[in-house]
Amino acid sequence: MNISLPETLSAFVRRRVAEADFAGPDDYVRHLIQEDKRRLACAFLEEELSAGMAGPAEEADDADWRAIREEVAVRLGR
Repeated sequence: MNISLPETLSAFVRRRVAEADFAGPDDYVRHLIQEDKRRLACAFLEEELSAGMAGPAEEADDADWRAIREEVAVRLGR
């Protein structure tokens, strides 16, 4: 995959790579993608928790927690 960036963004990436000790631009982009995946997984979990809190009270069993952990792992790409 190749990505074209305007010079201003390209310069920003070069600065971030140098400042944060990334191995290179590819490493920096991988880091950003992983962070985005984590953010989306957290947002999903927050939505599910909010929906659960808004509904009637139910006891969560081991299968429920296992399903939640599996869904978050899938969303994190693990």
